Amino acid sequence: MYLSTLQVRNFRNYESEIFKFNSKTNAIIGENDSGKTNALTALRILLDDSYYYSNKTLKESDFYSGISNGWRGEWIIISATFEEMDTETLDNEILASISLNSGEVESDIENQNNFSRLTSNTSKNAGSISLFIRPDKNVRKKLFDAVNNGDSKLFKEIRSSISLTDYEFYYTSKSNLNFCNDEEYFKLVGNLSNCSPSNPDDDDEAFLGTKINMSDVFKHISVVYVDALRDVLREMKKVKIQ
Repeated sequence: MYLSTLQVRNFRNYESEIFKFNSKTNAIIGENDSGKTNALTALRILLDDSYYYSNKTLKESDFYSGISNGWRGEWIIISATFEEMDTETLDNEILASISLNSGEVESDIENQNNFSRLTSNTSKNAGSISLFIRPDKNVRKKLFDAVNNGDSKLFKEIRSSISLTDYEFYYTSKSNLNFCNDEEYFKLVGNLSNCSPSNPDDDDEAFLGTKINMSDVFKHISVVYVDALRDVLREMKKVKIQ
């Protein structure tokens, strides 16, 4: 099993970015402050249980600064795809729960085509884990109801009052959307700039994936792999002595 794709949406300097990896050695290359550390931090937030991140540690600066009309109400999405999940991996109940081949979420043809653009070969055993950092359902429902009742002024008031403590961290498996595609992102969030939020009552597992207890998954992610990720970030943050 190897990490084949990392999607990052609205996180720090990334509006939308897809990183693709192969099963061998990979390198992320860029100028200083181009976002290398932010990409690896996103991956660590998703996979490393020691890098605890929640609405208590979430910062406004974690949201992409170029979001039209500000960050309030928008979602940060971090999603990882894994390929070549072998028989031994799939024999593990927890890891099997992230497999797209286990059939718990029925994906329509359009969604499968979306996912095929993310993976090198959809015939391979593949799975995914996604983190949605989003306003809780109560806040999202207020936004939707305001617009549904034709009160755009109330919508703007509710949106402007959203704070970081209104956000939740929601983990799923099996999502096969390309979150970096605006059309697919709007399926989940709606277009807040146009005062058209999505209805949280219509949350669809075919898009979001199946809710999971991430603490169970953490236990089965390779310790060596996560340790290497920590080491890389540690080295990148060291001050170079001239």
